Amino acid sequence: MPASVNSDDTSVKPEESGIDVLALKELAKRSLLEALNSVNGSKTLVLDPSLVGPLGLVTDVAFLKQNGLDKMFWLESGPLNAPTPNIVYLCRPKIKYAKIIADHIRKHTAAGDKHIYTLILTPRTSTLISQVLEEEGVLGEITILPYNLQFIPLEDDVISLEHENAFKEIWLVCRL
Repeated sequence: MPASVNSDDTSVKPEESGIDVLALKELAKRSLLEALNSVNGSKTLVLDPSLVGPLGLVTDVAFLKQNGLDKMFWLESGPLNAPTPNIVYLCRPKIKYAKIIADHIRKHTAAGDKHIYTLILTPRTSTLISQVLEEEGVLGEITILPYNLQFIPLEDDVISLEHENAFKEIWLVCRL
């Protein structure tokens, strides 16, 4: 028979037994900085609008500007007037974003604009996105990097994967 445990003997502070969310936040921030610093010089960041919330929980615009970010734009169809030679796209691996990026690159090339393109995909790179960029004829002009934004601290005791379609994929699509 197991021995009973006195509640006074097992007093453990929450920060000793739980996940260190500050470490998760710092890891996400450092990982983003490493990905951005892999591109030398000033950068224009073109951001997937769905990443604003999650990124806002791990970093801020002032920190990004201190580390070489010059301008920020939303990732959307239409012209992209980037003032810097380096254009960094940060998005989820979705086909619609790959096609928008390919369109931007083709328009810049046709206009004679010289840019260095980097695509940072979160939470990981995707073979499908590489195939789409290859079919669009721009894979050779862009560098693809991963940004492992997985666990995002919402509060001291709450973390999230911030996967926008999780409910649909788990409960609706898998049950069909």
